[in-house]
Amino acid sequence: MTVRYFLNLLFVSLLLLANYSTALEKERELEVKILEKIASDIFKKKKIVVYLGGYPEERIIKYSKKFRITNDCEKADLLILREKIKLRCKGKIILTTNYYLLLELPDAVGAFYWKKGRPHLIFFKERLEKKGIRLPEDYEKYIIENSDENDS
Repeated sequence: MTVRYFLNLLFVSLLLLANYSTALEKERELEVKILEKIASDIFKKKKIVVYLGGYPEERIIKYSKKFRITNDCEKADLLILREKIKLRCKGKIILTTNYYLLLELPDAVGAFYWKKGRPHLIFFKERLEKKGIRLPEDYEKYIIENSDENDS
């Protein structure tokens, strides 16, 4: 293997890595922007106080203009959960970034998650109604009837 071949291989590898890194950053930014849009449509406020359960705080800090993070879930308008955690506050509106967590948590009204590199958005109609949430018509195709027994 010649030095020139090795340098070319290194250059191509770095280009691929840079492209992957850029795509990953754009995906993360898009995720935060979508969560912001959903929260804005739920609360109809300019600034929304969020409590993060396992969701990377640095993403919110880097990409969000509307979210303000709190460490006290009682003070939060919205809980964004990526993993199941023990919560001392009850009755809060929850969005998850995990479909299975949406099924497991009765206070979770919806989920935005990635599956096979594609974004997915889902809301449970009965949970939205229970929380008194009316989303704009743009969301109609993402609202489904509950299919689990956790709400009974």
